[in-house]
Amino acid sequence: MLQLPDWFEEALSAATGVNLASQKALEKIAPTVEYLSKRFMRQEDSLPKNYFSDENIRRAYLAYFFATNVLKIAPVLDEIMRSDFFTDKKSLRLLDIGTGVGTVPAGVLLWLSAHGAIQQLDVLATDASGEVCKEALQMMDRFSQYVASPSLRFKTLPATMFDLPKAKPGTFDMIVAQNVLVESPVFAEMLACADELLKKDGALILIEPASRFGSRTLLSFRDVLVRSGYTIYAPCVRQASCPALEKDSDWCHAVSSWRRPKFIRLIDDMIGSLRLSLKYSYIVALKKPLNISATFSDMPAGSLYRVVSERIDEKGRKKFYGCGVEGRIFFEKQKRDTTDDTRAFDEAERYDLVTIQGTEPKANMQRVQKEGSVTIVKKFE
Repeated sequence: MLQLPDWFEEALSAATGVNLASQKALEKIAPTVEYLSKRFMRQEDSLPKNYFSDENIRRAYLAYFFATNVLKIAPVLDEIMRSDFFTDKKSLRLLDIGTGVGTVPAGVLLWLSAHGAIQQLDVLATDASGEVCKEALQMMDRFSQYVASPSLRFKTLPATMFDLPKAKPGTFDMIVAQNVLVESPVFAEMLACADELLKKDGALILIEPASRFGSRTLLSFRDVLVRSGYTIYAPCVRQASCPALEKDSDWCHAVSSWRRPKFIRLIDDMIGSLRLSLKYSYIVALKKPLNISATFSDMPAGSLYRVVSERIDEKGRKKFYGCGVEGRIFFEKQKRDTTDDTRAFDEAERYDLVTIQGTEPKANMQRVQKEGSVTIVKKFE
């Protein structure tokens, strides 16, 4: 379960000027939080691109959505850590595209502080708004005071994807963009940026909303990356085209449970929301040929699947969709076929990595046989 550090509320209160421990202060920002929440949910009624210029909106966004977004990169970094990406690295150079109020650098800083190893984090954070860049600078200055390691060098640059200045090729270990493509699907510019600025062993991380529109936009760019020679490290185990794009009704997203802070719970109560989990879509793309499946030893070829749906529990049977090298498959296990070797099917949750062997085609699904086996090789959290 994801959890913000104990000092987070104090730091965020100081950075935003909103006393998050005060009911009255939360009541003042709650209507704006509700306004933003509704707009974020409805892409057809999206916010204007300069909405951060409104100080009231910035305060409300910082006090609520910063907290609900800052942890989303943690499970992604957990998956990257399975590889040798962080091995022997003492410093990390990060380019954050469309930084907003510094959500991604703050999330990376929190994760690195909990995992040691990296001693220096160098961040170049870009955003189209110079005003927002100043806000991000203030936020990171405040948060870095609570983190002993790694040390932070944080620079901002008012720039869009269209006017990023030339930099030395292969400058960055990591390029991250969160909630960028959903607002502006600049596929060609994002690809050119990665081609030019990402190190040969670097990682491109893209995080978008869990909405149908946000997810499918990200998956469309995923396929552009694959056609351009990049390897999808995670969440996919498949390098061919994304099967979730074959039907207009499908999309793919992760769900992380989290310990909801009291101030988030209070705002939720005021606006009739219930943010008990964090939902988002993500991909990690690499220039080198490495997939997360390679980080598991002695695994039968073609048996690994990412669970890409909720588990459906029915009387006498359980079902879920798994995505593997052959595509998106609907699996079923009947209660009567439960053995010690197949019992893990009953415990699989969205985005877990599982191996499934011994199935038989039935109508539109693959049914796990009594002689089969199911193993959860990695829980998502």
